[in-house]
Amino acid sequence: MKKYIGVNMQALYQGKIDNFCAAYAVLNAIKLVCKISVMQSRVLLNEMLYHEAKDPDQWLKILHHETDYQDLAKRMLELWTETLGYKTFCPFNPEEFLAAQATNTKATPKSSVIKKFITKSPITENREAFKAEVDKDLLWETLKKHTKEHESTVVLRFCRFLPNQVGPIVDHWTTLIKVTDDELYFYDCSLETTGWYIIPREKIYVAPFGALPPQAIANRENMVLTLANEEFAVISPENIHVVEVVKSPFNQV
Repeated sequence: MKKYIGVNMQALYQGKIDNFCAAYAVLNAIKLVCKISVMQSRVLLNEMLYHEAKDPDQWLKILHHETDYQDLAKRMLELWTETLGYKTFCPFNPEEFLAAQATNTKATPKSSVIKKFITKSPITENREAFKAEVDKDLLWETLKKHTKEHESTVVLRFCRFLPNQVGPIVDHWTTLIKVTDDELYFYDCSLETTGWYIIPREKIYVAPFGALPPQAIANRENMVLTLANEEFAVISPENIHVVEVVKSPFNQV
């Protein structure tokens, strides 16, 4: 069937005007490791929408991007572990990570392990304030270890920044499909022509725990990051979730 494409007539598509990238990232991860179908994915998405809409306050935050979607992603991932035969965990849970780090170094754990969102208005120089607890090499090694075809994948959140501009231009959840020594490859729900589907390692920074607010809040608080002189991405380590197949009922012969 022929399609008519006129000048500046790009149709709206899923994700262009909604904020459900976290839900799609979770579903794409389950699709990768459990081989669920499109129709099965639709059932899971509808189940999630029905469940989340029961809490009006939380539902409004989801609609208006006033949440980082961590709770949504975690709830979705934990909802179907037994039904679909996979397990999930966060490799950089802040409390557990810092407690283990303190034990290994014989240091005293901090009483408050979550930093407040870095949203000074504006931040003219925040390299010192933006020192992450999770080393970039460790993060990369973890992502690579848990991204295995047909076995495991990773759901994560990253923010895309332009230098010296307020707020991230993108606050996005996605799914990893491949990790090399130099690049991250995404199995992504977006159809944006300017979207990032492969990110070079040199363009990636790691955020301190709790430092990246939701996009709506970052914009409202005039958040500015001056970590680089060109476009860059920041990964939030507490928003990383590993999804590993145990046994999928849809792979039975």
